[in-house]
Amino acid sequence: MPLQLAVRGGPTVRYLTSSAASYTSSQKSFITDAMREIEEKTKVGSTNCVRFVARSSQPDYISIKPLTGCYSGVGKKSRGGSQDLSLARGCMNKGVIMHELLHTLGFHHEQSRADRDNYVTIHWDNIKDGKSSNFKKYELGYIQHLTNYDYGSIMHYGRYGFAADRTKPTITPKRDGATIGQRVALSTSDISEIRQFYNCGGSGSTNTATTSKPVTQKPVTQQPGTYLSFCNFDSGSLCGWTQDSSDDINWTLKSGATSSADTGPSSGYGGSGKYMYVEASGKSAGAVARLLSPRISHPGGSQQYCVTVSYHMYGNTMGNLMIGTKLGSSFKTMYTLKGEKGNSWRNMRLTTTISYSGSSLQFFFAGERGSGVRSDIAIDNVKISRGRC
Repeated sequence: MPLQLAVRGGPTVRYLTSSAASYTSSQKSFITDAMREIEEKTKVGSTNCVRFVARSSQPDYISIKPLTGCYSGVGKKSRGGSQDLSLARGCMNKGVIMHELLHTLGFHHEQSRADRDNYVTIHWDNIKDGKSSNFKKYELGYIQHLTNYDYGSIMHYGRYGFAADRTKPTITPKRDGATIGQRVALSTSDISEIRQFYNCGGSGSTNTATTSKPVTQKPVTQQPGTYLSFCNFDSGSLCGWTQDSSDDINWTLKSGATSSADTGPSSGYGGSGKYMYVEASGKSAGAVARLLSPRISHPGGSQQYCVTVSYHMYGNTMGNLMIGTKLGSSFKTMYTLKGEKGNSWRNMRLTTTISYSGSSLQFFFAGERGSGVRSDIAIDNVKISRGRC
């Protein structure tokens, strides 16, 4: 949801990163990785829609510094020159950085759209003093609506943004099951808006392959980015996911590296944050830990669903990761990832068609311990939505 007027002098944004004394090489890599992801996701064919280029002597540029909090001005200042983008401690998450970079590109928060009252309720009485401006609604003419309202936009606040009482929300979606506030990736609408705003052509779709075979059934139409369940575990919450009491062992919420050498991730997806994993030490070969999703409403009959997950399977005695459904009391595995996949996070999208007469169902992730202790299995950024991936 961008400003009405063009915001930068073309699709190239010059930037200057603060000195090495302010940012470590790892933190600088987070920043450039976020830039490269925006560039890659918004490409049309092999042509960049926007580019982030290190400044040499250009007069107009963004100066990235660890000031106070995570913030950026919206668009280019009318007088030009240097403008600050603050990425302080706690902002070193690729999704958070992309959020601030989209402000720089001219995009306001999604909940500031002119039509937002049709989609969310703002609880003004629970907003911290001095923070109400972050929930301001802008009229058409000042901003544009280039796509439909997107609960899954990386520019949307979460339920508890700037909450005075953290047990109560500041924003409530009006659509049942909608999840807001993700800071994982650009949504389809985010990509489409950037392409439209900068006249790049192309659609909002990306060139990502799914793990499932093509299907002939017409996909269910849904609001882009609206998830039945979404969790990156960073808040310390499991977002309604629960341990299955009928399995052998449990999943563990973790930040940083796992306790065993030569297995497991060193951090959550993107280099920070929390994740869920199955610890292999002290467990028997073949032991299974099953994590169950919140109960999801099922309209009956045949329905397509999309399951997206980041996973880490590193270790020379690696076991298996199963993705499946629980229909009533019956478990059914849909897909199995087998063996070591290298010491890095990988992403997977699975489209599945479920034929079931019940009114609700659950999905699960099951980690099966391998033949030895080097078989820690981890997951992060779990998303479930209706329709084809």
